[in-house]
Amino acid sequence: MSIEAFLTQDHRRCDALLEQAQEAVLAQHWGMTATALERFADALTLHLACEEELLFPAMEERAGGSLAPARMMSTEHSVMHELMRSLREAVRDRDADEFDALMQTLTIMIRQHNLKEERVLYPMAMQLLGDAPSLEARLREFIQAHDKATQGQAARSETVPIE
Repeated sequence: MSIEAFLTQDHRRCDALLEQAQEAVLAQHWGMTATALERFADALTLHLACEEELLFPAMEERAGGSLAPARMMSTEHSVMHELMRSLREAVRDRDADEFDALMQTLTIMIRQHNLKEERVLYPMAMQLLGDAPSLEARLREFIQAHDKATQGQAARSETVPIE
């Protein structure tokens, strides 16, 4: 599988987890919302880390310097992290209206962000790096190692406490 296909597939995994959080809040089940939101947050954080710690440095090394698309994506990643913090607060406060507004903003941002990555950044990565099976393997290992660690956490705690 190419880097482009792997990361695009991971977008879909994150999208499905985001949808679960949206469905839980619609049912006004705050415990499930908190759990679903944390699962999504873990997947999103991991995806962003894969790009920032593995993909972007490999691309910039091959290009011989900083790349504007990678810098722009990193800036958007920071905004997504801020939105996630605010979403956690809305869950903690059980504020469905605030959660909905933030979720709409995040959903629109992620859709636009994914399109930019899938139409510009990932093809650029393929052009710079080729298939790069070793990088794809490192991305896969990065995610698998994290998944194993979080599965252990999930087994210890069925829901995320709301404080």
